[in-house]
Amino acid sequence: MPVLNFKDSANIQLNKIPETGLRLMLWAGDMVHGGLTDIERLPGYDVYLCYGFTPGLYENAFYLEALDTSGSSRHYLCILDVDDQQQMCRFTDLFRGKFSVIDSDYFGNTPTLPFKVYSDLLASGGTAFHTEGINSLRMPQEEYLNILELFAPVLTQEIGERRRWTRELIQEAIDNKLSPGSAWSSPDLKQPYYDGLRAKQEQFIRDQVARSATFWMTFNYNKDNIKEYWNTLPIPILTTPLFGLAPELEFLREYMAQFHAYLIDRVTAIRDDSMDEGHEDYIIYLDEDKSLDDSISRCQNILKKRAYCRMIGTSPLLVPALKYFVDTRHRGSPRRVYGVTISKI
Repeated sequence: MPVLNFKDSANIQLNKIPETGLRLMLWAGDMVHGGLTDIERLPGYDVYLCYGFTPGLYENAFYLEALDTSGSSRHYLCILDVDDQQQMCRFTDLFRGKFSVIDSDYFGNTPTLPFKVYSDLLASGGTAFHTEGINSLRMPQEEYLNILELFAPVLTQEIGERRRWTRELIQEAIDNKLSPGSAWSSPDLKQPYYDGLRAKQEQFIRDQVARSATFWMTFNYNKDNIKEYWNTLPIPILTTPLFGLAPELEFLREYMAQFHAYLIDRVTAIRDDSMDEGHEDYIIYLDEDKSLDDSISRCQNILKKRAYCRMIGTSPLLVPALKYFVDTRHRGSPRRVYGVTISKI
């Protein structure tokens, strides 16, 4: 069983992979969880790709080697840094058009591969699943700021200040018994001692404006026309997770029914051609919610994944679909999931 280390070009001894119709599992092959190697936990694949960071690599290699009893290897464990263009080129050149299935292990953090890589690796008629990267290290500050933008017209004055000012500037204002605006305009803040604070505040505003084009325009909206405001927001803000609100944001619960009604109107208005294949699935998925929070999450999921489908649709030869499919990755009973697949023409 060859271990192909693409970090060392001299290690790549095969000039050609003879098999076609291979099944690729991304981001697995160097870990052991609960006594199971990645390969034992994710059976049925021919090629496993990982960074090769941990000692579990050897246990995975030994387990995979034991699968090849015929003496003619069909299994490969590939070590690769996907951020290295030369390594990626060597990998795609070796496996170009070889895969009928590409899937990903979502155990931990995973990157996102460019769509061109899927186009290069998939055989005609092949399909890729779970193509979106995942970050298991949540970024609560980003989510918090997205929630503030989502409900900006109805925030209290105190909470609204967190949209415009860094925590450092707010604390400086508190220490000097000033409003954040007064502290920011104070001549004292021009002293070199505050260079770092000023630079951080200026960068914060740039990031906030980039977050939403209507950042400075919220005075035009209130609870009565907030749906018009939501129409101006980008998808990342509209789809920010709303479960587990911070205690000071719990008052936003009174607007959840209104937000839910907006999302239902938004997703039920979808009627373009790209929904045709999974239209029935889309209706079922919407009807399966058990609570207001569940329904909001499902609507957000549809908006987010449809935006992702539109991105995929710009790539030649790749056809995205948002529908139910059977997740066969893990041991035990397969489960039915609603998500995006990518097929190659």
